Amino acid sequence: MKNNSERARELRRIRTMTTQENPDTIILCETGDETTKAIMDAVAGKKKRLICGTADKSLVTYGGDGFLFNRQYCRENNITVLHSPVAVRGGTVVINAGDLTFNFVTADLQSDWLGAVRQGICEYLIGKGLNATVDNNDILIDGKKVSGGNAGTQGGIRVESIFIAVVSSAELIEKICLKKRTKQPTSLKEYGVTAKEIQDAVINLTKRYMSELPKKQEKPHGKRTLRDVLGNVKVSQDEIRRLQGIKLRKGG
Repeated sequence: MKNNSERARELRRIRTMTTQENPDTIILCETGDETTKAIMDAVAGKKKRLICGTADKSLVTYGGDGFLFNRQYCRENNITVLHSPVAVRGGTVVINAGDLTFNFVTADLQSDWLGAVRQGICEYLIGKGLNATVDNNDILIDGKKVSGGNAGTQGGIRVESIFIAVVSSAELIEKICLKKRTKQPTSLKEYGVTAKEIQDAVINLTKRYMSELPKKQEKPHGKRTLRDVLGNVKVSQDEIRRLQGIKLRKGG
C-alpha cells in the first residue's frame, strides 16, 4: 500500500488536465479541507469544475441530516467533521484515508454530467468482471454499496458529488452513522480495484462527456462572496480565513 508521500507524488503527476473543447480545470485535492475550499471557490467564481478529492484521514461529511451521526464518537476519536459548503440533499458520509470524492460544479442545472460519469464507472467495474449496478444515486457491487452521491444548488450553481469507498471500514460506519442503513457497505479494495484506476476513469469519462457536449450559453448569476457561498452554515471568521489561506494543488 502506498504511503501518503507516494500518493501525493502520484497525484501531482496527474495534475491539472484540460481538453480543447473544455478549457476549464480539473482540480486534484489531497485533503478534506482542500476539497471543501475548492468547491467554495468554484461556486463563488461560477466556474465549471471537476474537483477530485482524496481523503488523508478519517472524516465525516454531512448535508441535510446533520444530527444523524455520532458527534461524541467523532470528538473523542479526533475525526474531522465537515459540513457541505452548499445546501445539499443527502445523508452522512463516513470517509477513510484513501477514499475518493468527485464533485461536479456547473451552472447548467439540467446537466447529466454526474449521471454519465456514474454510469461510466459502473461499466468500468463490469469490464473488470464485477457484478456492478447503478441503483438511483448509488453504485453497488454484489448488491453492496460502494458509492453514493448527493446534490445541491447555490445561487444558480449546481454541485453534485459522488463518494467512492476505496478502503472504507464497515465497522467505522457502524460506530458513526445513527441512521438505519438499507444497504450493506463495501469497498473497492475487496475487489482489487485501486483509487488511481477510478480517478483516471472519472477524468477520462469527464473528458469524453465534455467533448460530446453541444455548445451552450450559460447564464451568469452575478458576483458572489465566500459568505454567500456558505449561506446559512455557521462558520467563524477564523475558519473562513483558514480556508481562504489553503493553497490548492492545480496547474495551469
